[in-house]
Amino acid sequence: LKRAKLIDQLLASDDYARHWARFWRDVVTARLTQRRSMGLTRSFEAWLHERLRAGDDWGAITRAILTAEGELRFSLNTPSAENGSLFFLVAHDGPEAEERAAETSRVFLGIQIQCAQCHDHPTEHWKRTQFHDFAAYFARIKYDQLFDNSKLSGVQLVRLNDAEHKVQDLKNPDKFSLASPRFLDGQAAAEKLADRERRQALAHAVTNPDNFWFAAAYVNRVWNELMGYSFYPHVDDLGPLKPVRLPEVLTALVGSFQASGYDTRALIRTIANSAAYQRQLAPNSAPPNLAPLLGARSKRLRPDVLWDSLVHVFGKIEPGARFHTGGGVRFNASFVEGRFRAEFDFDPSLDVEEVNGTLPQTLFLMNNATINKHLPVTRTSVLGRLLREHADDRAAIAQLYRLTLARQPTEREQARCTSYIAEAATRDEAFADLLWALINSTEFQRTR
Repeated sequence: LKRAKLIDQLLASDDYARHWARFWRDVVTARLTQRRSMGLTRSFEAWLHERLRAGDDWGAITRAILTAEGELRFSLNTPSAENGSLFFLVAHDGPEAEERAAETSRVFLGIQIQCAQCHDHPTEHWKRTQFHDFAAYFARIKYDQLFDNSKLSGVQLVRLNDAEHKVQDLKNPDKFSLASPRFLDGQAAAEKLADRERRQALAHAVTNPDNFWFAAAYVNRVWNELMGYSFYPHVDDLGPLKPVRLPEVLTALVGSFQASGYDTRALIRTIANSAAYQRQLAPNSAPPNLAPLLGARSKRLRPDVLWDSLVHVFGKIEPGARFHTGGGVRFNASFVEGRFRAEFDFDPSLDVEEVNGTLPQTLFLMNNATINKHLPVTRTSVLGRLLREHADDRAAIAQLYRLTLARQPTEREQARCTSYIAEAATRDEAFADLLWALINSTEFQRTR
């Protein structure tokens, strides 16, 4: 009962909306091809945060993204959520219709149809005509840049009232045919629709309660984030011919998600209250198909979550903390945070086994001056308060492990830490060293 209440409390918090807004920002931006759009990601994240905090369901959010229009401006200060939904459609450049079709299918349906752009899919039943009929939904919009006094200030979608999607003949490259909007299930859009109505028809088809793949794609991603493995071999590559793990569980969760009206909180509440999620983390080396539902698997933390973990350990990372580069330039902690997020960034659609640490990441955590500046014990630091509250070393060690790794130390770890403290010059220095070792451990960088 206490755990269920805590789950409800967390789902009602602003942190819930902020966390998942960042997650979907990363899903979309990891594969973008229009690099100039990167400056608009904060507006997209702010928009997602607002929608999730307001309780919008995943169907409403998806429809808003696919039918977005207008313009989106760069912001150097606090990003505006206004029209942030437009980001998805302006994050890809030419050939725009093909890019948007492929990403719409991958992100919202979990189906990768891009291989059918040039030929029938070699291993799936998707045909080249299906891909281009799907791309035809996006034929009447065009990405364009906005300038103020010759300076790039934003982007916009321009409507092309009479444009149609042209498909090149494979045998005669000089010959083209026109594709008509048709969803992947074979249902055609009405004829003579303007751009707005075309994309509304697409959004309706994607989020239709009878569309299993829309619900399955979301369920599969959320399960992967919470449990450390997905129902399919690849989290963004579903389909009727793909092997599926625990099909009964997937079907039950999809049905529940559909029945709730795509309520994102309800889905997470169901998974988080399950016995499988609440069991101890399974070893990361154990393939989940050998022990279904034994427990969640540890996986690498995304950069936002890892940075928040550091802030949790240190209390906060002071903006005034500075360091010198080789060229003598000084940067503050906000710059370090940006560097940190960029260094530890990875595509959340990758499999757990594909997301490994790198040498630059290791060196960043070990040697960064701004981070290391917060290790010494001070009167106001989290570690300083911890040591004042726990005069007994064993109790202080246990509290330090709970702070950093969210668990108690083993007896072996207690013994090694106690021995190190006894040999150190001072207690403060010893605990600062222990804190450094813990935040540089592999365990600190993974779900726990």
